[in-house]
Amino acid sequence: MKSTLEQLSIENETFIKSLLKRSEKLYLTKTGKIRTKLNRKDLYQRNIFEVCLRLHATIDTLCLCRFFLQENIESKYTINKFNNGDVLRYHIEYFFLKVTAYKDLIFKLINKVYDFDIEENIGLERKIRKEIKNKNLSKASDLLEGLDIIMGKIAPIRNKIAHGGYFRDVDLTLIESMNITKRTNSNKYENAIKRFSFNNTVLMYQIELMLSTYLKLIYKELLPIRRLIEKQKIVTT
Repeated sequence: MKSTLEQLSIENETFIKSLLKRSEKLYLTKTGKIRTKLNRKDLYQRNIFEVCLRLHATIDTLCLCRFFLQENIESKYTINKFNNGDVLRYHIEYFFLKVTAYKDLIFKLINKVYDFDIEENIGLERKIRKEIKNKNLSKASDLLEGLDIIMGKIAPIRNKIAHGGYFRDVDLTLIESMNITKRTNSNKYENAIKRFSFNNTVLMYQIELMLSTYLKLIYKELLPIRRLIEKQKIVTT
């Protein structure tokens, strides 16, 4: 499965690649000291870059959760003793709760790229949507429409976990019951883990693919906006 469920690379997108090339200059002086003074363009780029790094880290974390379950499918040995119901539940629930961080970061990225300068606290999403509507920014509006479609597919599972505190899955319930009754040395237990891991690895990969593809899209669409504002900041520096 590793050959078909590899992580989608997004580091080669011009939007992030151009910032990665400048990362050292954005943080260090020519003598290697930490930069404390930046011109308006560099500060603008650094603020965007830091949000991008957090977005990539979020996707990497989701990928690690998936890899954990994927190893259970590919293992030729007895299921690891740490892969009990509690650990499996932790990984699947953490995955869906972490998706919320991705959504929050997309709004922060839009805030930074468009240079809205909106304070990033509770209500940021509402304020960003209002700003986009007031300024009639059709491209940004279309991007948020795409984000809403993706989140709409994830929200039902995520909300059940967040508000109900429980991920419902027949195989996971069987695994947990076998843990409690000490029936872990059986084919039924191992098969339940493999079924659970396979079904949810595919689900998690589909979600990860949607989030990575969307990030590639938003990078492409926001690049001209970023370039324009960078030029404006050079003129006014």
